[in-house]
Amino acid sequence: MEVIYPRNFSPSRNKIILDYCKWKKVLHVWACDAPFTQWKLDWKYWPLLYKDIDNVCLEQIWIDLDKESIELLNSKSEFKKSKVIFFDMNKLEELDFKPDIIIFWEVIEHLMNLEIALTNLKKVMNENTILIISTPNAFYLTAFINWIFWESWWDYKRVWR
Repeated sequence: MEVIYPRNFSPSRNKIILDYCKWKKVLHVWACDAPFTQWKLDWKYWPLLYKDIDNVCLEQIWIDLDKESIELLNSKSEFKKSKVIFFDMNKLEELDFKPDIIIFWEVIEHLMNLEIALTNLKKVMNENTILIISTPNAFYLTAFINWIFWESWWDYKRVWR
């Protein structure tokens, strides 16, 4: 069965994603963003999308391989419907969770073999599962400016610790 989704302009990709996640079971792959997890939590920079999804979804499971970040995120009370677990996406067929939505958020650019990753994701998908893929746009001006300031800030923190 082919499902056709409307292709309309939206100023916010987050709103579109939230609409898809409403009352759904969501699997979020590689969600901790280590080694920046603690920094993002301290500076209230943790992506609002994660919290917003937690507010609208039925259930959300995040999988990641960074045990320290997983413990840190699980200790946060603001995530009520989300659970972060240590899990290797290469063994997704062993995951006891059948998602309606899979969020593959800014992961692709870190992978050595995209075909294996997508094949593994397909193992937990059914014909109605929606896969949402996002990757940074290297030519997005705001991202470039943020990168310059991030690098400057990171060097400052490293030198003055």
